[in-house]
Amino acid sequence: MIYGIFIGEGEPGYTLMKKVFNSMENDQLKFNWLIANYECFPVTEEYEKIFGWHTCSPVFMSGERITEIVNTEDFLWVWGTFLSFAKDISEEEIMSHKLPWCDEYNGYWKIPYSMQHPLAETEIIAFDSTFTIVLTKNKELYDKIRKAYPLSVDLEDEIKSDKKYH
Repeated sequence: MIYGIFIGEGEPGYTLMKKVFNSMENDQLKFNWLIANYECFPVTEEYEKIFGWHTCSPVFMSGERITEIVNTEDFLWVWGTFLSFAKDISEEEIMSHKLPWCDEYNGYWKIPYSMQHPLAETEIIAFDSTFTIVLTKNKELYDKIRKAYPLSVDLEDEIKSDKKYH
């Protein structure tokens, strides 16, 4: 089963990843992450080299590294798809599948939801600086993130509503 969260109310920003990763209570450290289809604005030169406009290439990194980055500089992600993978899955295997897209995929707007990558455990979508969607196979992780974002809603409830997002 895949659990879905819609974060779109009650926050000063919806696509700042520090709070999202902190809400995972270090569960993100158990995984490697693929970050793709992103547009973001880091200030630190080191992070600009990784994520800046000149790259926009998919980035593969450990949970420790992405946590260090968002805790050091909580920059705005206008767009971005963050996918977690078990550490025993090779980057080559992960990259052999179609890369994810934020705005060209509709599997998170249909019940039952689907993730874009068949090997992913969790998918976090920063959507046009407007909202964040989290999909996960882990119910405990779902509960942790919902607790950290009290105005978040179950994605199924968001889909069934008459709101403009989907």
